[in-house]
Amino acid sequence: MKKKSVTLLMLTMMFGLMSTVVSAASFTLTVNADGPNYGKDAYQIFKDHFGPKPVDGAVSDRIFEVNSPSVGHAFEFIVKNTDPLENNTSQRNEVKVYNASRAELKAPKDSNYTYKWKFKLDENFEFPKKAHFFAMFQYKAIGQNDDIPLLTFSLDQNVLKFYHNPKGTDNTQRKVLSQVDFTNYRDVWVEATVTVVNSDHGFLSMTLKTLDGKDVMPPYSGNQDMWIDGANIIRPKWGIYRKHYAEIKDAKIQFANFQISKH
Repeated sequence: MKKKSVTLLMLTMMFGLMSTVVSAASFTLTVNADGPNYGKDAYQIFKDHFGPKPVDGAVSDRIFEVNSPSVGHAFEFIVKNTDPLENNTSQRNEVKVYNASRAELKAPKDSNYTYKWKFKLDENFEFPKKAHFFAMFQYKAIGQNDDIPLLTFSLDQNVLKFYHNPKGTDNTQRKVLSQVDFTNYRDVWVEATVTVVNSDHGFLSMTLKTLDGKDVMPPYSGNQDMWIDGANIIRPKWGIYRKHYAEIKDAKIQFANFQISKH
């Protein structure tokens, strides 16, 4: 009886240890605004969660906290038509996971992550002209071959497209996995969920829904090449990245409830 009791105790301890290891391996980070004129400003919140330099674009006066009757507190990202150009062609104001971010936020090969967030175009939002990109989410590599994002939510005129491109160096393998006419979604909060198995023979799922759970864009789920050769990690970027033209207007988008989950 004693031997059975000891064996049972050891098995219990082993399963308990295994459960602890699995639990420790999983991770979820949620980043929320704490409200305008209260607590920390938007830039400090992102620094606290993503690292000391989490913004690509202006380091002040382009991300603010606002109140929203639908989601509570939110972040408002702004790009003005007079903001500096990158490579003489584009403008950006994005918050990102990057090399200096904590390890759990950076997706290595063969990892499994889910990203969730809410966003809303301004009621006066001007859709981009033909052949002028406007990205609001990028899933990009860090390492070699990291120019082109693996995944993108981007507007092509009034059509929101969900792109996949496993190459990283050019758009020759880029394809649209789902798309929707976004004309009627100005001033409407939507929630995006993207789950990725980050491997050469990986898996991808995406949903884009209204806050009451209705599909905005046809959902996607399937096997895909979800790793860029030469990458060290894959990481998310949210905000505004757009091609500039002479008469372009200021752009304003609100984001809320960023969540990164490692499984």
